[in-house]
Amino acid sequence: MLRLVNRTLDAVNSLTIWLGALALIGCCLLILTEIVLRGLFQTTTGIHVEYSVYFFIFLVFAALARAQSSGAMIYVELGYDSYPPRVRRMLDTIRWTLGLAFCAAATYYLWHFTRRTCELGQLSMFSSETPLCWPQSVIVAGMVFLTLEYVRGVA
Repeated sequence: MLRLVNRTLDAVNSLTIWLGALALIGCCLLILTEIVLRGLFQTTTGIHVEYSVYFFIFLVFAALARAQSSGAMIYVELGYDSYPPRVRRMLDTIRWTLGLAFCAAATYYLWHFTRRTCELGQLSMFSSETPLCWPQSVIVAGMVFLTLEYVRGVA
């Protein structure tokens, strides 16, 4: 059962990395389109700022779980490496447990915040009037995947 969970999380991490890469490409294409429109036609899309930020947020939150699973999350390696293995295991347990507690709490509150935004039907202040629960849902999903990575690390 644990192998199935690990394979599933690995597959989800790979999928989110690919989706994050597509978001980066989308962001670049949107900015390039804006440059061409302004330079050649003196016009604008009107959504380039808003959607570039949404793409970037998606990219960041899509990469969080993969960064955690691959050991790329930030921690003080200089001091950590100088400790004996037994102390490092204890520090890892503390680090992973605190990370799990933080991520679980943040995910819980972000989910409630996003749910409330959807209930209120809040829209972006830009001309696109994008429902704000869409980009907020990406943040919640990224936090769920990051929390699952911390669960995997503690287990």
